[in-house]
Amino acid sequence: MASVAIFVALCIDALSDPLVGAWSDNTRSKWGRRHPYMYAAAVPFALCYYLLFVPPDSLGPTALFWWLLVFTALTRTAMTFYTVPYMAMGAELTQNYDERTLLAALRNVWQLLGMFAVLIGGNQLFFAASTDTWKAPGGTLVPQVATVTCEPSADVRDIHHRMGVLLHSEDIETWLSGDEAAARALTVPYPDGLLQVEPA
Repeated sequence: MASVAIFVALCIDALSDPLVGAWSDNTRSKWGRRHPYMYAAAVPFALCYYLLFVPPDSLGPTALFWWLLVFTALTRTAMTFYTVPYMAMGAELTQNYDERTLLAALRNVWQLLGMFAVLIGGNQLFFAASTDTWKAPGGTLVPQVATVTCEPSADVRDIHHRMGVLLHSEDIETWLSGDEAAARALTVPYPDGLLQVEPA
């Protein structure tokens, strides 16, 4: 059911992208064509993204499906109202071909840096993970992230024979300290009875 909700949200997103692009292209305001949509999208995006991950505990499987569908669609739509004008704005900042190319390259570089920061930093802060690099053929250094697993707690034992190591906030500094023995002592199952398992 989760995959169906995400599929429907992506279909809605496919329809909203060209519509928002057309509206933005034809908008005339004292803030320009792109900024009004970007300003208007910021708060709804943050709100919908937050609500997407905090459904009420009382929801059953059907209600949870609709929650996921509605807030995934709203999150992606709000993101469209920001991203589409933002992507179009770069080409309007200058008429010079080389400057446009440089702006597009810088945008992609910062996007990739942000993505890797979230991927690596998020895993280290919220899950027990380790990071390293390996040298690919040709000498290119490739970053890698490994999520550390352990024996499952009683809450998830019926689902899988392993679970990701979950860190308490007070353990994060110890995990990142480089003390291998102290970090290894944290690779234990999460205490029984503290995890809530929801049907997919």
